[in-house]
Amino acid sequence: MEPISARSNPRVKAWKQLAADSGKPAANGRVWLDGEHLVKEALSAGWEIETLLVTPQAPYLAAGQIPKVQVTAEVMAAISTLDSAPSVAAVALPQRRPLGGEGDVVVLDAVQDPGNVGTILRTAWAMGCAGVLLLPGCANPWSAKTLRAGQGAQCHLPVRSVTDAELEAALAGRPMWVTALDADKSLAQLSGRGAPRSVAWVFGHEGQGVRPALQQCAAQRVRIPMPGEAESLNVAVACALCLYERIRT
Repeated sequence: MEPISARSNPRVKAWKQLAADSGKPAANGRVWLDGEHLVKEALSAGWEIETLLVTPQAPYLAAGQIPKVQVTAEVMAAISTLDSAPSVAAVALPQRRPLGGEGDVVVLDAVQDPGNVGTILRTAWAMGCAGVLLLPGCANPWSAKTLRAGQGAQCHLPVRSVTDAELEAALAGRPMWVTALDADKSLAQLSGRGAPRSVAWVFGHEGQGVRPALQQCAAQRVRIPMPGEAESLNVAVACALCLYERIRT
């Protein structure tokens, strides 16, 4: 079969639009996966792959009965959101997973940068968290950029968008912990023996932090020691430090 070579092809236009709208309501639940790594993670997680796009240079993928469409490298470059176009991409329907019963949960409050959200999802997946909850104002976790930053985390980790009113029920009794520069107790002091089995870490907007209303609901305020002169940490870095400290002891 000859690969699709015309950028004006209706299917190419539809895929390009999906790549731009991945995860938005207009995408009807579909997401765009750029690259072999994300496609493999989606397959291993049991996601439904609606269409697999490959160029003539693509490596073999054991994708079973998934419909494959061959496109030229030029067409793939026109569709892809990457600077360097991949040889494999896919249209997928995510398998949404329920929150785990045990383990820490990460709550994101208006974290707007897709790179930060994706990095936090990847860290939460690596640290064995029960899931991530996104409050209003967060970057779309299913956008092409956030999926790339997550490096497959969204395929395996429960990820849910919730409202403020839904948050308490979603946490299932986990106490909320927030980081604060003026907190009395440091991260190390709250780890190890006596620490709750599962907590909900709340991380906020890159500039404004966690909203005061959420801070007031927190069971514990935690200080990350910073002996240097920097005023604050990147939100994804702060999350990584907190989650690592929880599993270290």
